[in-house]
Amino acid sequence: MHLTQTVKAYLALSTGILALVAAPFFVRFAQSPGPVTAFYRMTLATLIMLPFFIRGPRNDTRAGPRNNTRAGDSGQSSLSKDRPRSEGRRSGDYLFPLLAGACLAIEQILWSTGLATTLVANAALLTNISPLWVALGAWFFFREKLNTIFWFGLALALGGVAGVISGGLLLHTKLGSGDILCLLASFFYAGYYLATQRGRQLMGTLHYIWLVTLSAMVTLFIYVIVARMPLWGFSWQTYLIFLGMALITQITGYLTIGYAMGHLPAAVVSPTLIIQVVLTTVLAVPVFGEALTTGQWLSSLVVLAGIVLVNRSRVTPTSNISG
Repeated sequence: MHLTQTVKAYLALSTGILALVAAPFFVRFAQSPGPVTAFYRMTLATLIMLPFFIRGPRNDTRAGPRNNTRAGDSGQSSLSKDRPRSEGRRSGDYLFPLLAGACLAIEQILWSTGLATTLVANAALLTNISPLWVALGAWFFFREKLNTIFWFGLALALGGVAGVISGGLLLHTKLGSGDILCLLASFFYAGYYLATQRGRQLMGTLHYIWLVTLSAMVTLFIYVIVARMPLWGFSWQTYLIFLGMALITQITGYLTIGYAMGHLPAAVVSPTLIIQVVLTTVLAVPVFGEALTTGQWLSSLVVLAGIVLVNRSRVTPTSNISG
């Protein structure tokens, strides 16, 4: 990968992290059930991205080298320049965005429901245990070599996260129902990233993320209807929150992270996203009046150190998974 593309990938990843940090605050302030909030987030994002999806190139279909952007390309957005080489789309290619979208929808159902009955920091920690499942899945399914530095960095990051929320979850002798739901959500969150690692090698960013969002929207709609949750009658402030989640969390967050995953392995991207826990905890201080202890600040530095080690490790596949 060229240095400039590496820098772009990390800049996109950083932008995505900042966008995702806002998600738990949106959900908490919305006067609606969590799954309904998630449904509107996906629905509005799908509609907003639809014109760009329709006008976008239709030949970015088969996997080629991850780095195929030529200097001097013009007339395309930065998110469409990372398209794989065109060799014709196979029906099986659609499995990955559809699977990723279903995993994302189920994760949102579990996480948003659990968030209503547990601390924001607890929900952030338990959902972001997913890097462990991503690493194991990448090792098992994609046969990626994860060296000692990677595992040490991952352990350091997860240990630091535990320290950040030590004033909450670690003071309880057992997990509550909300904590269990967020823990279950971490498995589906990992499924999203594993499916996306493969799917992004088969489709361009905008095309892939739109299909993911559409799949998540349909899955959430089915759940909301079966669960007989209300779909309208909310305050205008809540509808603005729905729009904010669509624009900031889903479109900005997932497009930029989707772009990054076209150039970085899921086993690197997912642990880096752990920094959300630190940022969420810090933002909870002015929003919810929760003060951080010295130990929590030191734990935040441990998280950052672990992330640096993860990203400095060499994560290389032992087989070609690009199709």
